[in-house]
Amino acid sequence: MTFDAFVNFNGNCKEAVEYYAKVFKLDVPKMMTYGEAPREDLKEIDRDRILYTNLKIGSNNIMFSDCPSDMEYIMGNNIAFTIGSSDAKEVEFLYNSLKEGGEVFMPLEETFFSKLYGMLMDKFGIIWQISLSETEGKLPSSGKAKHKWTKEVSEIEFIAKSDNAYGKAIWRKRDELVLLSGAKLEERPQLNKDGSLNYSARFAEKLRLDNENEIDSNTTIEDIVFKSPNELGLFLFYGGQNTWLELKDSNGKSLDEWSRID
Repeated sequence: MTFDAFVNFNGNCKEAVEYYAKVFKLDVPKMMTYGEAPREDLKEIDRDRILYTNLKIGSNNIMFSDCPSDMEYIMGNNIAFTIGSSDAKEVEFLYNSLKEGGEVFMPLEETFFSKLYGMLMDKFGIIWQISLSETEGKLPSSGKAKHKWTKEVSEIEFIAKSDNAYGKAIWRKRDELVLLSGAKLEERPQLNKDGSLNYSARFAEKLRLDNENEIDSNTTIEDIVFKSPNELGLFLFYGGQNTWLELKDSNGKSLDEWSRID
């Protein structure tokens, strides 16, 4: 297991890392920008921001990044602990244990840089990034599965609902999940203990603001396209749901069951 620190900056990561390299008499490391990462929804303002770099200071690996321009940045709350393990079961155990009573920022799932990655804030306000290191063998079946879009799936109308929200969706293309007109949105966002909006709710509010012309009286009046089920779930429920499991066809079969690759 590895245990490191991760420091976020608000657009000045490159300047900061070059400064620290000079202070600790190290070579300036290679830096990966958001523009070099495989993502399709990148904003132009974020293209040259630093997605990842690191410095080896003494025996410690310190990682650095710029937060996206639309993410709230609070000086002093920009440091996270990171854990890397080659054991998928250990990753799941640590993630599930630390999230109890806390707040999930990113669910544990596959990303372009790790087979399993998740980010959360524990009940004491500490931010953790937990990931699966390179390992041999197959992930256990309880791990976050990959999902595959198919033409068959694209012809199915899925329904997601809670006590206060409801919506129908069609996975039209690989990166186009359409929330159909007439969806009823959750009205009450999740709050932190101090009454402020939590991370998921802030992102959900941004999604709703971006689509405000398609919303009237907390009901969608036009079809809205999202990049993923997680994004749709935030928009519809304010978070707190696994939308892969919540979206179900008329027979109760979930989108996860329709598209999962074990």
